[in-house]
Amino acid sequence: MEALHTLSLQVVTKLELQHKLSELVRANQDRQRAESQLRLLAAAVHHASETILITTGNLHPPGPEIVFANPAFTRMTGYAVEEVLGESPRILQGPRTDRATLNELRETLSRGQCFNGEALNYRKDGTEYSVEWHIAPIKHDGVVTNYVAIQRDITDRKREEAELYRQHQRSQLLAEVSLKIRQSLKLEEILQTAVSEVQQLLQADRVLILRLWPDGAAEVVTEAVLSGWASVIGQGITDDCLRDVYRQKHHQGRVYTIADVEHAEVEPCLIDFLRQFGVKAKLVVPIFLQEELWGLLIAHQCTGPRQWSRFEIELLQQLANQINIALTQSQLLQQETRQRQELAHANQELEAFSYSVSHDLRAPLRTIDGFSRLLLEDYTPQLPAKAQRYLQWIREGAQEMDQLIDDLLTFSRLSRQPLKKQVLAPGTLVQAVLADLQVEQGKRRIEISVGYLPPCQADPVLLKQVFTNLLSNALKFTAQRQVAQIEIGAEQRAPSPTAAPECVYFVKDNGVGFDMQYSHKLFGVFQRLHRAEDYEGTGVGLAIVQHIIHRHGGRIWAEAVVDRGATFYFTLGGTND
Repeated sequence: MEALHTLSLQVVTKLELQHKLSELVRANQDRQRAESQLRLLAAAVHHASETILITTGNLHPPGPEIVFANPAFTRMTGYAVEEVLGESPRILQGPRTDRATLNELRETLSRGQCFNGEALNYRKDGTEYSVEWHIAPIKHDGVVTNYVAIQRDITDRKREEAELYRQHQRSQLLAEVSLKIRQSLKLEEILQTAVSEVQQLLQADRVLILRLWPDGAAEVVTEAVLSGWASVIGQGITDDCLRDVYRQKHHQGRVYTIADVEHAEVEPCLIDFLRQFGVKAKLVVPIFLQEELWGLLIAHQCTGPRQWSRFEIELLQQLANQINIALTQSQLLQQETRQRQELAHANQELEAFSYSVSHDLRAPLRTIDGFSRLLLEDYTPQLPAKAQRYLQWIREGAQEMDQLIDDLLTFSRLSRQPLKKQVLAPGTLVQAVLADLQVEQGKRRIEISVGYLPPCQADPVLLKQVFTNLLSNALKFTAQRQVAQIEIGAEQRAPSPTAAPECVYFVKDNGVGFDMQYSHKLFGVFQRLHRAEDYEGTGVGLAIVQHIIHRHGGRIWAEAVVDRGATFYFTLGGTND
């Protein structure tokens, strides 16, 4: 038994030794893995592109100190690692570092939490750079012993964001100011709005517009100036030196800036002129009217020198372009107003002339017709047949002349007569026209068919005139037919393969037609495609029809075959005269 007990103790001891050896092997393997991981971590920290700092965990004064910095820190800040060990991270702060961000950083870290944020830091040489911070506490047994901070340079990104913001701001400001400038078409209001808005945008002491006249003179025509500074409004520039300065510098669209008048290399005459009004710095942008130099948009700083930024210069250039557009619109409005006044005056004269022509021509015509009728009535038995025929021709000629005067007056008044559009049924108008033309139909055999005519928006008086003239023509040119056939209707037709269909009204007959090679003459005043002795008329009716259709924004055309009839088509647009 004693031998067996001894053997058992030896076995247990051997197993314990094996277990301890296994633990030592595992511990050695763990240490090797840990050392390997540490080497990998050290290599990653060493080669990282982001700055990695480790500081002490003390947040109370004098605060944490830097205990480790990787090589990226030197590349980013210009400080050698040896220079910052033991120093406070405050060496990276400067006059424009955001204090609110720093306070938020302390509060977050004091609660044992991680901090993520952005800040403006300073390099060793004093230059600024923007960073993105990620700071986390390192704890041991629940106590913060250190802080690790990873810093990424986002200067380029912040610059791009700032530029995008400036572009957005410039676009927004430009849109607002442009809208205000172009809300008025009065030149004085345009210029005053422009200088007032620019003065507020740039926070300049004075903004003015200098008008450059074609004769070489220049004059300040409008300004916006802060109280305490002299007004230059109405100031004329007669000095040849100043005129030459402005013309030479700006006729090619050149922007002109002076940051400090007292140290600028400019003509003495200009310096003296600016001193009179306390100008210390100025920005000048040319204003063009179409392609001609019209004037200058000028900003003055009187409180002291000023460096004009690229943003301010570009903003003023774009505003000058908007003033150019507004000036062009104002000029066009003035021209249109003048033309309307001239047209109204011409219409008045034409109305007076039309009345005079109507009165003066009708009087002798009535005399001719009246005495011819009396001769026929009172002296027919004593007059030979030829004389009677001559008198009848005289009467017919006088009556035709009277009708021609009516047609010409109607044609001349069409342009002056306002359109009174309304929704109407063309079929009702056609029936009224046919009733009016009943006399012209006489005892002839006439077949008239009226199809569905869709409602339209038109002037009822003028549209009735259209149907009257077209149906009169159809009756006239079917006079030689045993059975006259006239069709009035409408159809949907597309003016081109890619266009939407539109309503096309038509009047069709089986009359004498015409040769299509002369269709371009149809709608001209006094144009006739048939002999006057064969078919009566003044040659004005179709011209009246075309004018009415065009005033409605529509089109009219005709298709025909000689001796096989003609069809007149027209559309009614939706635009007013």
